[in-house]
Amino acid sequence: KHPSRGPSAYLVGKVFDETGDRLTPSKSKKSSGRVVRYYYSNRLISGGADPTGWRLRADMLEQLLSEIVGTRLSEALSQFRLAPRIKPHELNDATDRLAALDTKETLDLIARVDLSETKASIQLDVDKVGALVQIETNKLNLDYLRTEEPIVLRKRTNGSKLTWIGYKGEPNHALIRAIVTAQAWVDEIKDGKTINALTKSHGISSTMIWKRISLAFLSPKLIAEIIGGTSIHELTIEMLISKDVPLDWAEQEAMFLG
Repeated sequence: KHPSRGPSAYLVGKVFDETGDRLTPSKSKKSSGRVVRYYYSNRLISGGADPTGWRLRADMLEQLLSEIVGTRLSEALSQFRLAPRIKPHELNDATDRLAALDTKETLDLIARVDLSETKASIQLDVDKVGALVQIETNKLNLDYLRTEEPIVLRKRTNGSKLTWIGYKGEPNHALIRAIVTAQAWVDEIKDGKTINALTKSHGISSTMIWKRISLAFLSPKLIAEIIGGTSIHELTIEMLISKDVPLDWAEQEAMFLG
């Protein structure tokens, strides 16, 4: 059963598999009550089981494509390739606007995506990119509005996983420090220290401690990927201290590692 899509299907009508079949957004409710969004090859919904059909976790696909588009546009802008005649102050302003985009706004720049098991072909919308950069579209180098990126598809029972192999992550040092600090707080609490004593000895608020102490209970596998810089590029402190993050390690790994 595939319930109707929710309001946050940012790529509706834009993504196609290697047969040219459109990927349709849908969502599924787990036994735990958590709702997980997917993109399915349309033939799986209209015609039933098909081993060639795609089933991708929506958050993973959206994050991957947002990351690729943001990275490649930033490179093309800063190297004066996308808009060769742009002035330095215009470049700075355009770079700031690009950096300020959230996932939904970045994905809105996409006109079409074609996926295969080895590559993602992404075509950007010339008018939307022109509006973002604030440059007339006839002054944009259209070659940089299309990119083909190497990816790896791994079929899994809970939805196939896509990995962008053109990007190597760097460890998020702020997140690593926050995890180590949270683990130290837990050790101090085990030794008999109260939250009130922690706030006094570390000079921080109890609100901060209660918010961040959950980082001490992340899955060891997830922590290893964070330290190695191989986790989702934009995995942040704010994302991981959200009340939506489950305590169960297997659920954490399904949510963040795909």
